Amino acid sequence: MNGTDEVTVRVLPGFFDEVKDEDGTIQIAGPDGKPIVFHEGDVIKIPSITATGGKGFEIIEPAVDTDEEAALKWADEEIARIEARKAERDRQDRLSGYCKDLPLSDVGNAERLVKRYGQNLLYCHPWKKWYVWDETRWAPDDTGKIMRLAKDTAMRIGDEAHAAGGSSDLYKWAGTSQSHPRINAMAALTQSEVPVLPAALDANPNLINFPNGTLELDTFTFREHKREDRCTKAMGCEYLPDATCPQWETFLNEIFERNTDLIKFVQRALGYSLTTDTKERAIFLCHGMGANGKSTLLNTVATAMGEYAKQAEANSFCQQRHDNVRNDLAALKGARYVTANEAGKNKRLDEELIKQLTGATDTISCRFLFQEMFEYRPQFKIWWAFNHKPEIRDGTLSIWDRVKLIPFNYRVKKIDKNLPEKLLKELPGIVNWMCEGLREYHVVGLKEPDVVKIATEEYKIEQDRLYDFREKVLIEDPSGVVFVSVLYKEYLDYCEIINEKKPMGKNAFSNEMAEKYVRDRDSTGRYFKGITLKAQPSLNSENQKLQIKEPDAK
Repeated sequence: MNGTDEVTVRVLPGFFDEVKDEDGTIQIAGPDGKPIVFHEGDVIKIPSITATGGKGFEIIEPAVDTDEEAALKWADEEIARIEARKAERDRQDRLSGYCKDLPLSDVGNAERLVKRYGQNLLYCHPWKKWYVWDETRWAPDDTGKIMRLAKDTAMRIGDEAHAAGGSSDLYKWAGTSQSHPRINAMAALTQSEVPVLPAALDANPNLINFPNGTLELDTFTFREHKREDRCTKAMGCEYLPDATCPQWETFLNEIFERNTDLIKFVQRALGYSLTTDTKERAIFLCHGMGANGKSTLLNTVATAMGEYAKQAEANSFCQQRHDNVRNDLAALKGARYVTANEAGKNKRLDEELIKQLTGATDTISCRFLFQEMFEYRPQFKIWWAFNHKPEIRDGTLSIWDRVKLIPFNYRVKKIDKNLPEKLLKELPGIVNWMCEGLREYHVVGLKEPDVVKIATEEYKIEQDRLYDFREKVLIEDPSGVVFVSVLYKEYLDYCEIINEKKPMGKNAFSNEMAEKYVRDRDSTGRYFKGITLKAQPSLNSENQKLQIKEPDAK
């Protein structure tokens, strides 16, 4: 393609304000010197050198004239945009007649801004953040849209003067209002007129938003966007109910070696991840030593999930020193699908934090830097991919009931470097595949397959520092009782035999044993119930009678 070839582009908002006329018309010079005229949001054909030589244009492929159906769709959308712009101009003209009677003050200007654009504005005081309705969602104002609207409102005071029969006071105020202090004051005073709290954003658990509409997950009804939904996010692709994903299904069959039960489990778990529901109290751990597809799987789903997906630092879930700011946790509010990658060797899971993040009713307190504290209930599901499993010291069911270890044992023999790009073309179909998983989840739950149960149990045994000691030294006996001091001495002898250089301290040992057996005490000392010692000639077996506490006579 040379620089004079034409490409089809969409004109992005906010890039041409300096050359935009009052009616929104934008005119720039083409490479041949001829003017190119358009409006924000237009889909037009321009020379490729113009499209690629600067910001403000999104190249659309394929070009609309290569497909009759796409061309007709574009024509209908363009007509709708033209009609919408005309309707907005008419509305602004009518508002000029109303606004001419408002006070000539900063308060009056704030009311002008609210009357003209307030339906498209929200301000979150705890987060000190503006949100602007973009016909799809309430998007964070990261480009200064509020200031452009304030400037536009100030410019339109001249129209009010015209509507008032040429009022000199209004004409004078129109000039004054265009100063930097008056623009800032207008925007600042508008904040209190369009307030919203964090809890009101993305509050409906049954909705998930797409660029082309909103899906009600409880009924799988797809409908138009609504401001009152307070959605601030959108999926990474359109919702197309008839789309399929054959390449995706082939990929899953390869990496999971056609294990249908495992594939269906992953489908249900990812479908469940579309929701805000956390009643399963689950964390999904993806383990494998590389070149096994786990990153491709998680990244593809993250792209499909769009703004509902967040990438977390793996260290966020590991034990470390934190202050109470926790920017990392604050950033996860509103997410439904959170991924994390390898945290490195010898990292220890922050069990208490994981319990809090995966609890069905728990809330967490956090804040963004230099902002107010706020609380939210986590709605996301954690998908953590790693080569080296994090250490889990808590041996109780309170953490292990949450762990779902998905083994990625297959090693891809021939890596297709173009596979990620191929899968991106199937995103709408992958979303449908996830929705099907959600439907099945509603019927059978997560329904972990044996391969996940076995992998999780093996992981649990690996992390149990006293598992081998208990297996080789102890016998479960309902009537048995062993003193803590005696049991700890047996443990130290066992560590000496196996050449364990760093045995646990007595308190840590006693506490971990208490996770498995009942610990009690009387006047003779502390002891464990329900166990007795095996005959261990290789260990310290002297004075066996002193090692075992006789049960109290009943």
